Amino acid sequence: MDLKFELDRLISEMNRQVAQLREELDVARGDLLATDAVLHAVVATHPDRNRLRTVLAKFDRQASERAKAGSSKYRYAYVAAMSRLEETMTDADASVPE
Repeated sequence: MDLKFELDRLISEMNRQVAQLREELDVARGDLLATDAVLHAVVATHPDRNRLRTVLAKFDRQASERAKAGSSKYRYAYVAAMSRLEETMTDADASVPE
């Protein structure tokens, strides 16, 4: 078998797999963005603010334990996402008449 031919075939296969992974990542990013938008809308409009804070705090405790096992980029992304949720909560709380 020609070594150059085999190398070209492997490169082509690798490029195909990389393209497929990029497509899958694009779909996952789109799903995540839509989920994030819905979550922020729910957080901003939920009528029982205390219950919502309790649920989010419980989730944060559980998820932060899982995040510790991930990479530093995973942990950074998790902390950033939770910070954005907290900001949404704070903004929504400030707009609720007392």
